[in-house]
Amino acid sequence: MVNLQADSALQSKLASLKSKALIAAAAGIILSAAGLMIDKTSFASSYLVAFLFWLGITVGCLPIIMLHHLADGGWGYPLRRILEIVVGRLPFMALAFIPVYLLLPVLYPWARPELMAHDALLQQKGAYLNAPGYLTRSVLYFSIWMAFAFFLIRASRTFSKTFSDGLRAALQRVSGAGIIIYGLSSTFASVDWGMSLEPHWFSTIYGVLFIAGQTLLGFGFAVAVMVLLSKSEPIHSVLTANRSHDMGKLFFAFIMFWAYISLSQFIIIWNGNIAEETPWYIVRFSKGWEILSILLPFCHFVIPFLLLLSRQRKRDPSRLVRVVIFVLAVRWFDLNWLIKPALHPAIHFHWLDLTCFAAIGGIWLYFFVGRLQKESLVLEHDPILTGAETKDSHHG
Repeated sequence: MVNLQADSALQSKLASLKSKALIAAAAGIILSAAGLMIDKTSFASSYLVAFLFWLGITVGCLPIIMLHHLADGGWGYPLRRILEIVVGRLPFMALAFIPVYLLLPVLYPWARPELMAHDALLQQKGAYLNAPGYLTRSVLYFSIWMAFAFFLIRASRTFSKTFSDGLRAALQRVSGAGIIIYGLSSTFASVDWGMSLEPHWFSTIYGVLFIAGQTLLGFGFAVAVMVLLSKSEPIHSVLTANRSHDMGKLFFAFIMFWAYISLSQFIIIWNGNIAEETPWYIVRFSKGWEILSILLPFCHFVIPFLLLLSRQRKRDPSRLVRVVIFVLAVRWFDLNWLIKPALHPAIHFHWLDLTCFAAIGGIWLYFFVGRLQKESLVLEHDPILTGAETKDSHHG
């Protein structure tokens, strides 16, 4: 019987990583606080990008958990516990949102009374774009996500002990409704936190683009963690070539989905050539931002697309994870491209980008690694562990 928790060698590595995460967090917080006093606008944009990156990882795992409850594919068994530990960081991300709210006047034009007073369009949107509404909706988003996360994690733990058919059916029903509610809540969150940075602009595809990015971040991060942990037990026993292949295909599908949505938004807005819409792309194709505008399609789609065409690469976790980590890094640049031009018309990268990333990410990783040390890393009812599936079984 395989021990479901990390073995002693892995425990030692996790303890070391936990200490490093805490050091990174402390350094990030101190330097970011200094940066806030020096350049509030750069701090605000850097913090928002870092917040959205780590939030994307956290909440992006939620629909993946729901998808696995609905599909029950073999690919999800070595991933599920990691996915659940990730979404368990949602309460921390809710606390990490507080600085975003405190920086409203710096980030959002509609939060500045002097601009609202002289902008008729902002006044018309004022019934929705206002600080109390922004805060109320944000609390609602986090409440919805945390409620689903709490139920799915708790019910999953209970199912692993009871194997109740009724509980399995309940998990499937909640997951079916949850994917829809997640999509709606994340769409509204993307409007509030991202699109309203440029309140004169709008796109009906923006929310879907945000969701595509979140699922890529969440699923990609979970796969990367799983592969990095698979050199030790218990994950080593349950990560097969067939399961790696399935994960690679699913990641490939998420990349295709992101590319389709991104291209659709660009074609619709550019061909429509409406004065209210095209400035969003004009800003991103000028003053240095055009560098990212040209590189992102290649780095976020073309390169991973070509690499993941290889069946052998998808079946080899050590090769698959390199593509995954590359895409995760590109996601950070994509978030900079989405967010920063609203505050910095010329291309802008700042040392605060790293310190804010370390501040949020260090704390996030500290608690995440702590749970990895304590939790079971694989499902008790994994078909390989129960003997219902062998390592050579066909994937599904």
